[in-house]
Amino acid sequence: MNDIKAGEFSMDLSTDRETEFSELHEDCILDQEITTSSPENSIEIDPNQSDNLVNSKNENDFSTKLDNISSQLDALQEEFLNKLKNDAHKDKLIDSLHQELQSYKNDLIKKHVQSMVVDVIKIIDDIRKLSEHYQSMNPKDLKPRKLLYLLKRIPDDLEDIFLYQGVKPFTCSGNEFDATRQRVLKRIITSDASLDNKVAESLKSGYEWGNKVIRPEIVAVYLYQKLSEEHEMRNYDE
Repeated sequence: MNDIKAGEFSMDLSTDRETEFSELHEDCILDQEITTSSPENSIEIDPNQSDNLVNSKNENDFSTKLDNISSQLDALQEEFLNKLKNDAHKDKLIDSLHQELQSYKNDLIKKHVQSMVVDVIKIIDDIRKLSEHYQSMNPKDLKPRKLLYLLKRIPDDLEDIFLYQGVKPFTCSGNEFDATRQRVLKRIITSDASLDNKVAESLKSGYEWGNKVIRPEIVAVYLYQKLSEEHEMRNYDE
């Protein structure tokens, strides 16, 4: 019996201790909640500190944008310099090609002119040879007709040289004056109005190279002038 009472006492004592421990734990939790929710222990945010954070972020964004702009400008400058180098190289290449082309043109012109010069030299040699031949002859043996024939051959030989180079003599047909292919050197007065500005005669042949006139034909044209009454009466009396 005593043992049963002792066991009951021991069980009651254990239960009381658990109850006290539970109450103590609840008090600790309550104190912690009060302490946490207390205004004294709460963290307050300073407005100035918030503005500083915003300003710092803006400064970082602005700095990043500046860096990007600076990088783009550097890239643009590098591209511009490369373009200048390429343009300089192109200009140098174009100048070189132009010089080569000009040299080729000069050589081509020189080749054609040289051929013409050689032919003219040949005519000069023939004329000098002919002159020496006639100087050595007795004046009684000279034949004027033969001499005139030889002199006439000189312009013909020169025109043959022109033909080899594509230069042709021409004379316009008809009596209509053509200002694009003819040039007036002489005017002949006429009383016939229908002949005014008509070609009277060809004085010198024209020359053309390909389709280009290099020397127009030299002509004489009629110029109409009305005779005075006194001059008409004089002709009538005669």
